[in-house]
Parts: sequence; structure tokens; C-alpha cells
Amino acid sequence: MATKKSSILRLAEINHLLSQLSERAKPLTLKKFNETILKQKNFCLLRAYLEDSSETGQLVGMGSIYFEHTLSGFKGYIDDVVVDKMYRGLSIGEQITRGLIRVAKKRGAEWIDLTSNPKRKAAIALYKKLGFRKRDSKPYRLVLKKK
Repeated sequence: MATKKSSILRLAEINHLLSQLSERAKPLTLKKFNETILKQKNFCLLRAYLEDSSETGQLVGMGSIYFEHTLSGFKGYIDDVVVDKMYRGLSIGEQITRGLIRVAKKRGAEWIDLTSNPKRKAAIALYKKLGFRKRDSKPYRLVLKKK
């Protein structure tokens, strides 16, 4: 069982990875992480550790998937897949993404969507290798809160 101290250390590792994913990423607080992320039944966070034990190993990668029922079907959305810069090129991102796909299949999702910055050539090549295809629709965003 994780103690509060170990949870805070793990959160620091998660925030470190998020900062590598996006310069705009705001650090998560322990309260926000526990209340808004971990308690969601439609959310799954997969983590990759340098050692076998998640208690002692260094967090080197992570990815998340969340699920949603809509009028058009049951969908999964992969988000925040990131591997620490020191450990890229070791197929960690592929293992995480394959794990997220397995979770989606197990939950009965009809399809999975994700977005990726066009500058992330390695990530896009990985997603294509795993069967993802570029869609004709373009994502649009309306920013409601300024960071």
C-alpha cells in the first residue's frame, strides 16, 4: 500500500513526465489527482517503471485512456502518452499504447481516438504501426479557461 509520502513522490514523477509532454501542462496536486482522476470509473492510467516494482522503480512512461458513451457509440480516447526523454527508443511508448488498446477492447469500446502533434514524428509512426489511421475531420478547440 502506498503511503502519502510515496504518493507525493509518484505525483512528482507524473508531473515531470507531463512537463515533457507539453510546456503548458499545469502540475497536478495530490487532491486533484485523487479526486478527479483516480476516482473516475471511465479512466485508466497505465504507467511504466524502470524496475519490476511500482513501489521502488522509477516511473519512465505513462499513458491514459478514458471512455464515453455517446449517441454514436462507446468510445475510448487515448491521451497523455509520454516516455521520459532518457528512455525513448526502447519501445516503452509502444508497450503503454498496446496496453491501453487492450483495456479498450476489454471494456468493449467500439473505437479509439487520439490526437498527436504533427511534430511528434515517432509517435505518429507508432500509432500508424498499431493500426490508427488519420481521420478527415480536424480537431477544433474552444478554450474556456486561460492557463
